[in-house]
Amino acid sequence: MILNRYIIKEILFTLTAVISILLLFFISDSLVRSLAKAAAGILPGDVVAQLLMLYITDTIEVLLPIALYLSVLLALGRLYQDNEMAALEACGVSTLKIAKSIFWLALFIASLTAVFSFYIAPWAERGISQLKNTTDTSTQLRAIIPGQFKEISGWTLYVESIDSKTDQLKNIFIEGSFEGEPQILVARSASERTLKSGDRFLVLETGYRYEGRPGTARFTVTEFQEHGIRIHKKSTPPPNQGYSTKTPSELWAINNTHAIAELQWRISIPLSVLFLAILAVPLSRSSPRQGKYSKLIIGILLFIAYSNLLVIAKNWVEKGDISTQIGLWWVHSIVILLIVVLFTKQQYPNFFNVTLKRSPI
Repeated sequence: MILNRYIIKEILFTLTAVISILLLFFISDSLVRSLAKAAAGILPGDVVAQLLMLYITDTIEVLLPIALYLSVLLALGRLYQDNEMAALEACGVSTLKIAKSIFWLALFIASLTAVFSFYIAPWAERGISQLKNTTDTSTQLRAIIPGQFKEISGWTLYVESIDSKTDQLKNIFIEGSFEGEPQILVARSASERTLKSGDRFLVLETGYRYEGRPGTARFTVTEFQEHGIRIHKKSTPPPNQGYSTKTPSELWAINNTHAIAELQWRISIPLSVLFLAILAVPLSRSSPRQGKYSKLIIGILLFIAYSNLLVIAKNWVEKGDISTQIGLWWVHSIVILLIVVLFTKQQYPNFFNVTLKRSPI
């Protein structure tokens, strides 16, 4: 019991450091990108923090497997370097017992990852999609500078002034075309309005619409009190996209190759936490001369291969190249086989040394 607590404490200490570093890198990269978009007028400055928190929430499910994997590699590697593992083995503590202790920690982390994978991450992705959808054109309107021309959704706008309290545009001029006919609109004021359908309109108030070409019979002048111009149409995702934002029950109800691939992917993330943590136990074995980081490169390469194979298998299932029964499970089977081989090699070093004997003539 004391041994279990000691090993878990070492891994948790390393896990805290590893996940903090990974989050720091991710936050720094996302923050720089978001601030650059805000500076360019592509993203409103007041939603940067909200968008960043959603990105972090969406990424935790991906960071947890690699963070625990590296933590076990580093923590056990240090124990091997300090000869603590040699002392434990001399006292009859095998790597299987150590793996059993780590398994329960990995099971807890895997359960936490499953909650993120099945529910929290899809919620975060829905929030990111909605936030981008609602701020896309709104940001362009906020970027309008009085006295300058601005192109929005195919229309060229000129605004004389903007009310700082209501964000209402004053004395607006708009030039563009509708169904192939050139149009010019002038109005005293204009404001943005969003319909229940999700479409957004720029509503002009008290003005005139000049449609057609001057000097022709089709040229008309229309006076209006309100006139709407659609500046954003709510986009419908293609049928093979948007599955990452759906709940497990919705994916189960759809039941096509893309939905099945997404479900298997979400199951694979917490499974990878378990398999990688157990794989790290025999992989971390090293001599004091090798150093605690000697197996780190091999471990990282194995993780890259594992994650890439999962992505490839997911794409194959989506395209129907392999059966959904095979799905992503063959990748996990390879990792399980590797775990069995490594543990067997350490527990029984001569197990794979097969000697071929010639039969007497």
